[in-house]
Amino acid sequence: MTKLRRAVAKKALRYTALSVAALVVFHVAYVYVGPTAVYLIAQLVVAIAANVFAVVYHATARWWKSAMGRNIMLLVGSIAGIVDVGLAFNIMGRPEWMREVFAALFFAVGVALLRRLWILIDAQYHSEDWTTHRNRDKPIA
Repeated sequence: MTKLRRAVAKKALRYTALSVAALVVFHVAYVYVGPTAVYLIAQLVVAIAANVFAVVYHATARWWKSAMGRNIMLLVGSIAGIVDVGLAFNIMGRPEWMREVFAALFFAVGVALLRRLWILIDAQYHSEDWTTHRNRDKPIA
C-alpha cells in the first residue's frame, strides 16, 4: 500500500469514527434532552456553519469568476437561507410570506444542483480521458 493510499485510508477511518461518534451523541441527546431541543440545536449548528462558510468564501475567494465558484456560492447561500428561514419558522411561528421565501430557496437549491450536473457533464465531455480512457487503469500513486 502506497503512502498516499495509506493516508487516504487513515483519513477515511477518522471521518467514519467522527460520524459514528456524532450519531451516538445525537442519539443520547435525543433520548435525554428531547427531539425538539436536538432539532433546534442541529438547525442552529448548520445555520452557523453555512452562514460562516458563505461569508468567508465571499470574502476570500473570487467566486464570481468561475462557474463552479458561482455554483458553490448559490448552493451554500441557498442552504444557509433555508436553515435561517427554518429557524425563523421555529422562533416566530409560520407567517404566510415565509412560505414563499422558503419555496424560492428550495427552488434555488434545485437550480444549483442542476447547474452542477451540467458543469460535471461538460467537464467530462470535454475531458481527454472521457473519450480515450487511457488513464483509467493507471495507479493513483
